[in-house]
Amino acid sequence: MASYGYDGTVSESIWAARLSQSLGSRHGVFTPGELVASGVAGVRALDVSAGWAYGWGVVDDLAAATFNANANATGSTRYDTVVVRRNWSTNTSSLVLVQGGSSAAIASGLNNSPGTLADQPLWIIPVSSGATSLVGITPIDVRAYAPRTAVATTQPHDPGTTPMVWIHPGTGDVRYWSGSAWTSLTDPTWSIPTLAGPPVYNNTIEYRVVGGMLYLRGQGDYQSPPGTSAPFPTGSGTKVATLPAAARPSAVRYAPCRFLSGTSNGYIEVKTNGEIEVRASASSSTVSFDGVAVSL
Repeated sequence: MASYGYDGTVSESIWAARLSQSLGSRHGVFTPGELVASGVAGVRALDVSAGWAYGWGVVDDLAAATFNANANATGSTRYDTVVVRRNWSTNTSSLVLVQGGSSAAIASGLNNSPGTLADQPLWIIPVSSGATSLVGITPIDVRAYAPRTAVATTQPHDPGTTPMVWIHPGTGDVRYWSGSAWTSLTDPTWSIPTLAGPPVYNNTIEYRVVGGMLYLRGQGDYQSPPGTSAPFPTGSGTKVATLPAAARPSAVRYAPCRFLSGTSNGYIEVKTNGEIEVRASASSSTVSFDGVAVSL
């Protein structure tokens, strides 16, 4: 058996390969404003701002750096990668631009030997074929952030300015702190809109909003007169519910739906005033809202 952490037991390789992983993510930056890449004036010039980074047990205070990407004459966009390169043989860390390929992904062949030589990816940089400038490009952020996680029954009252995640151990609610605001990462529960009433009965429609999308589920029966199954009208829409303001789209949205009786399909219309209407293409008396999704 071997234990590491006592006086004289920790080597660079053990610290980099084992102990640092027990502290959370293997590498990252501390705040979103550190080590930010942007195209600047010059021949394919790229600036990376100063900032702190950590990786495999090493913490670095890195100065700003400027790179000039190699010319690209391939006929397609090339994707280079900005990395923090850590060299344990020289005890140095530096920002490096690694040339990549035609896939919008981290460059292949990065060094991955913690304790010897390892690269921490920060940004993927698109270099268009024939480009002489990188001004106006949109780098792809692949930085990780220092892990800050709170498991508590109450939301942290003073989370600071660096990102963190809060998990409620009772409800399972997960929220992300950006440094200035909380955002729920947990799918919200289904809610019941204001139901339209007759001639729609047995109406179990529910909704929820996730990531700018409105989702519906449930079903409803058309009865006319009450207690007598009848087909939804095909010539006009039948209102089944009204959504609250927070769940209403910015423009009229349409989505296909299916009917559980008869053989027809139809569609759902969601209006900007929150009204949800069913429009049938043929005679059918029971509509399903399951799987209906529209953007807000």
